[in-house]
Amino acid sequence: MGIWGGLAAAAVGCGEPSPPITAPPGEPLPGLTTQELQRFQQGQALFMREFAPEEGLGPLFNDNSCFSCHDTPTSGGTGVDPVTLVSRWIEDEARCELPGPDGNALVQQRMTPALAQALDEEGMTRSAVPPWATDVVEMIGPPLYGMGLVDAIPDEQIHARAASGIRPESSTPGRVATTIEGRPGRFGRKATHADLRSFTAGALLGEMGITTSSHPDEVPLHDRPLPEGVDPTADPEMTDREVEILTDYVRFLAAPPRVLPDDPDELARVNRGERLFDRVGCAGCHVPEMTTGTSEVAALDRVPVPLYSDLLLHDLGPEMASICSYDAGPSEWRTAMLMGLRFRTQLLHDGRAVRLEQAISFHGGEAATVRSAFHALEPSEREALLAFLRTL
Repeated sequence: MGIWGGLAAAAVGCGEPSPPITAPPGEPLPGLTTQELQRFQQGQALFMREFAPEEGLGPLFNDNSCFSCHDTPTSGGTGVDPVTLVSRWIEDEARCELPGPDGNALVQQRMTPALAQALDEEGMTRSAVPPWATDVVEMIGPPLYGMGLVDAIPDEQIHARAASGIRPESSTPGRVATTIEGRPGRFGRKATHADLRSFTAGALLGEMGITTSSHPDEVPLHDRPLPEGVDPTADPEMTDREVEILTDYVRFLAAPPRVLPDDPDELARVNRGERLFDRVGCAGCHVPEMTTGTSEVAALDRVPVPLYSDLLLHDLGPEMASICSYDAGPSEWRTAMLMGLRFRTQLLHDGRAVRLEQAISFHGGEAATVRSAFHALEPSEREALLAFLRTL
C-alpha cells in the first residue's frame, strides 16, 4: 500500500474512519450539511459573477470575476493567463520593500472607462510597472481545490515541520513564513496569507479592485491617488457576509482524488515511483500528508490532507529568484502543493516548465541535493517517479 493508499485506512478520534475528502475537480467536499452546501452554491455564484464598475469593479483591476483566473479544468482550478507581480529588493540590507497598499505587489493591467477617460482628459498615462520596482515576474494563478483542508491544518503542525528540519544532516530545513500581521503564512507562492479569508479579501482588492472591511481603500495609481469621481461605488464594496460566503466556496472545495492505473504492472511501477519519491528526498519538502484540527464542519474535522507540501519557505537558489515579499527573499518560495498536479499544464510559480522533469531541474538551493539524487536515478526509476507524480 502506497502513501495515498494509507489515507483510506486512516483513523480519526476513537478509531473511526476518516470521512472522504476527495471528489472530482470543482465538486464540494463530501459530507457537507445542507446548509454548508447552500453556502458553497451561493459562494460559487459570487465566484462566477462578472462584476461591473457600478458593483465595485476597479477602477484598477485585472479581470471582472474570480472564475477568470481559476477556470482550468473547472471553477476553482488554475488559470492560463498570468498576472504580474513586482517588488523592490534592497540588497545591502537584505530587505524587501513593497510600497503598494498593504504590501500589495500585484500590478493591475486594466482600468475602468471612467478612469481611462479621466487620465486622458488630464493628458496622463499610467505605466504598467511602477517606477520603484526592481523585480518583475508573471505568475500563474494557483488551483484552489482542497484549500479549506489546508486552512484547517493547525499552526502547530507547520511549526513542527520547521522544527523537524533543523538538523545538521538536513539539506531542506525550511522556515515558517510570517505574515504582515505576525501570523504563520500558508497561502500564496510566498506564504503571504495566514488564512483563506485574508487570501480571498486580498485577491478581491488586487485582482478586481473590490474593497472590503479588511481592505477598505482602493488601489491607487503608482505615484498618485485616483482622480475624483472615477469610483462610483461606496467603500467597502463587498459586505463581510459576501466575503464569508465567497471564502466558504473555496473552503468547501474538495481535494481532487488520485487516479491509479488499472493495469497491475503499471500500478506496481507507480508504487515504486512513490517509494522513490521518498527515497530521493522529494517528500522532505513535499510532505505527502498533514491532518486538520478540530472543526465545527464535520467534513474538515481531523481528516488527512494529501497536500504534498510542508507549507514552509525554502531557498531554491538564484535560478528561481524573482520577486520578494514581506518575509521572503527573492529565491524563497513556499513549497508548492502537488495535489491535483495532473491537471496543470504550466508548472512552477511562473509557468516556465511544461514538463515535470523541467520543473525538477529548476530546483536549486536547498533542493539541489534532491535534484541531483533524482538525476542520478536509473532511467526506469526516473520514469517510475514521474509516473507516480502523474497520478496526483
